[in-house]
Amino acid sequence: MQELVAILEVPAGTTIGSTILYGEDTSVTFSVYSVDLTTGTPTLLGSGTVGTSLDHTDYTASLTDYLVLIVDVASTTADTIYGGVLSDATATQVQRVSPAAFLANDD
Repeated sequence: MQELVAILEVPAGTTIGSTILYGEDTSVTFSVYSVDLTTGTPTLLGSGTVGTSLDHTDYTASLTDYLVLIVDVASTTADTIYGGVLSDATATQVQRVSPAAFLANDD
């Protein structure tokens, strides 16, 4: 399996309701997780495709968790991710995701 993984620290108290990733191949899927840093337990917020806004379970950041974005690039050679945007429940952009945030995981 080959994935691109980004780990994001969202400012405490910020609510994220949707995520959009931009990239070379709009058939590539991605998943958004919140992870409790005290237990390591991930919670799936939702899954979607590159280029389409994913409305997921609202996530309100705290000091004891973070977001993980996992992009499944195993089925394509067009795996460039240009970046993304996290938005709140009213679709106001609250945080950008740099392409440099993604690291390859080829377990």
